[in-house]
Amino acid sequence: MVHMANCGPNTKGRMFYNIDVAVGKGAPPQGRNADTELVQWMLTQLDFLDMNNGFTGENDQKTIDAITQFQLANGPFLPDGLVSVARGVSFGPNHSPFTIVNLNRDIRRKFSGQWPIINKIAGRSMPPTLAIRIGDLLGNLSDTF
Repeated sequence: MVHMANCGPNTKGRMFYNIDVAVGKGAPPQGRNADTELVQWMLTQLDFLDMNNGFTGENDQKTIDAITQFQLANGPFLPDGLVSVARGVSFGPNHSPFTIVNLNRDIRRKFSGQWPIINKIAGRSMPPTLAIRIGDLLGNLSDTF
């Protein structure tokens, strides 16, 4: 299930959306879940994935291919088609080796005026279960947008 993580004291408490289970190539089959929906939503907003027919929430080949393309565009690390759970990060001039952190970074840049309330961005549909989860994480903050 999606959760908020803190980047630590050296990043002035910057928060990001993290996942609890890996998503993509080699990830355990888990059926539809919010972790995969978050990755799919982020990849869609960044134009790496087309989910016009709805978010599957599953580790399908389309999602794995989009993860790989995102990783290729955000090297220098070799793409593996897998988004792992971030277990530590560093924001700064260098890219983080965690794909989930890089996805957050690009979503934060694209929607800087709305971050972190990504479940309320106009015209950016999100799977209902994911929108509810993010609303729960943000609490009253999500009512101010």
